[in-house]
Amino acid sequence: ARDQEGARETAGDGFGRAVAIRPGEADARFKLGVALLRAGRLGRGEQELVEALRLEPAHAEARAALEQLTSSEGNR
Repeated sequence: ARDQEGARETAGDGFGRAVAIRPGEADARFKLGVALLRAGRLGRGEQELVEALRLEPAHAEARAALEQLTSSEGNR
């Protein structure tokens, strides 16, 4: 389990660097958001998904991930 957590953090770090280099790229924001969600950082992950949709309103994967997140939060 610890190895998985480390891999998730490393993935998040990589996507974070990609966003720093290309902050206006919706797909990088989406991937960072998903990595953050998987690492349990729900609020920050949600922010990245929202930003991905602001940059590219038709980004279907970001919209689906955000809808899944909000529906799962409603079930708590």
